[in-house]
Amino acid sequence: GSEIVNETPTKTVWFNTSIFGINNVDKYILVQAKWNSMEPEIQDGDILLVHRQKDYLPQDKVFLVHKGKPKVKRILKTESELYLISSNQEHEPVQVFEEDNLDVIGVVKKIISNP
Repeated sequence: GSEIVNETPTKTVWFNTSIFGINNVDKYILVQAKWNSMEPEIQDGDILLVHRQKDYLPQDKVFLVHKGKPKVKRILKTESELYLISSNQEHEPVQVFEEDNLDVIGVVKKIISNP
């Protein structure tokens, strides 16, 4: 994946927010999925509707930046450790350390399949 340099959109996409039940559009972003780490739930090229928020549940698919790279993962917290978990079992869990600069952007609320 490419690094996130800033939050400037690369493309503007207009859509009817009411079909997703969105009231506050400023709290949402659209992200295009890359790679296969979250398959079979999220496919390469799918569009993800992400609600900007810092809190999440263990079952949530979280859009985050880890070591400067955007990713979608589940986050597993233990008493003393934090792991990024892929849905695709071919990908091992990744332990996160303090120096890794993990930044939670938001939670995936809707997956729009890429035809």
